[in-house]
Amino acid sequence: MLRLKDGRQNLASIDFSPDGRFLAAAPSHASRGVKVFELAKPKQKPILVKHPLIQDAARVSTCMRVNFTADNMLIVPTEIAGHWTLGAGISVISWPDSELVYRIPVSATAFLLYYQIVNQRKTIVVPSIDEIAYWDIANTTNWRQLVYTATYLQDSIISSDMRWYTSSESQSRVYINYVNSNFLSFSILQRENNAINFSPSSRYLAFASGTGEIQIYSLESRKPFGSLINFPFHVSCLMFTPDDRNLLAICDNLVYIFDVQTGAEKARFDFQIGRILALKISDDGTMFAVSDESGIIIVVDIDF
Repeated sequence: MLRLKDGRQNLASIDFSPDGRFLAAAPSHASRGVKVFELAKPKQKPILVKHPLIQDAARVSTCMRVNFTADNMLIVPTEIAGHWTLGAGISVISWPDSELVYRIPVSATAFLLYYQIVNQRKTIVVPSIDEIAYWDIANTTNWRQLVYTATYLQDSIISSDMRWYTSSESQSRVYINYVNSNFLSFSILQRENNAINFSPSSRYLAFASGTGEIQIYSLESRKPFGSLINFPFHVSCLMFTPDDRNLLAICDNLVYIFDVQTGAEKARFDFQIGRILALKISDDGTMFAVSDESGIIIVVDIDF
């Protein structure tokens, strides 16, 4: 287990580099930049990467997130207040030099908080009120429409193969839709404060109700799969390991690992840190990391 101290509060986003050598962390405010840690040298001072377009905190009006691209550049979404030509967009930044490689402008109705990196880190997907658009990182001048519908898409989640997406057509249900057909969809009863995620292979979907019940669904059969997992408290995050074998869940500031097939608990972690804000699993599935509100990052090896 590795414990890193970022020194900034509210670390709302973390990500492993594709090769697992580095970990990037970003607080909730974009003006504070991204710190990149080299995991083999935990005592070494992290590299601070500042957004080239941001001069002061007053110009930023959205939360910060960070992801690595397939070729190890950083993806940083920001909404720059008062900047008519830039506005909302997603920037790709090289590091450690903090050079802006390119910037993707997005629709004024887009919700940057819910952007995703899919297709083996090669594609950026951004939902808006009535559409889901995507850009190939290698060809950012050509955006395409994945979905257009009257359905409410603000907080949609898209599967890694871009075949499935979620939508909220009502306050009582979450709909899981097949991108190329309006007929292969099913719905799940929605309660307050849900957590939901697709598996990396897009075979499964995990859903947690506001009452603490976790159910895994088979996307092929569109029916519940495996055993129901029950928690006494709200589940704030769900994430599959890359091989689809394990499901990680955060409940009551504890991290749990479950067997996807049986629902059996494999491990439980109480890190004795502040409120956990982010969870990430490395691309090879050998590590996971969490970050908290006090600026602490914990990296854990997964050995099963």
